[in-house]
Amino acid sequence: MAVAKAVRQPREARRAKRVATDIAVGFREQGQHGTPTRLIDISRYGFRVDVHGLAPDSIVWLRLPDAEPQMARVVWSDHKATGCVFTEMLDVELFRRTIRSGETAAMVIPGPWKPTAA
Repeated sequence: MAVAKAVRQPREARRAKRVATDIAVGFREQGQHGTPTRLIDISRYGFRVDVHGLAPDSIVWLRLPDAEPQMARVVWSDHKATGCVFTEMLDVELFRRTIRSGETAAMVIPGPWKPTAA
C-alpha cells in the first residue's frame, strides 16, 4: 500500500520582517553607474528593489534618502525585482528615518516571501 508523504516547503531564512515602501532610491552594481529606482521593501538586514536580472552574489550599493550608500549582496533576482542582504546591518535610526520618509503609510510584510514565477 502506497503512503503519500507531505511535502515540506523550505522556510525562508529571513531575520526580520520587511516593511513595504514606495521610496525613490539610488542603486548601482559595483563598478557601474547608479540609477534611480524604487525601494519595494526593507528591513535592517536586507531589501527588495525594482531592478531585475542581476546575478546572485553581485555586490551592489543602495543610496537611501539623505544617507551614504549602503553595500549589499544580491541574494536573488527575477524578471520583476531583486532581493539583497546588507553587508552590515542597517543602523536603526537610518532604518526608522527611511520608513518614515515614504509618501505612503509603511506596512509590515509578515513573510515568508518568495519571488513569483512568471
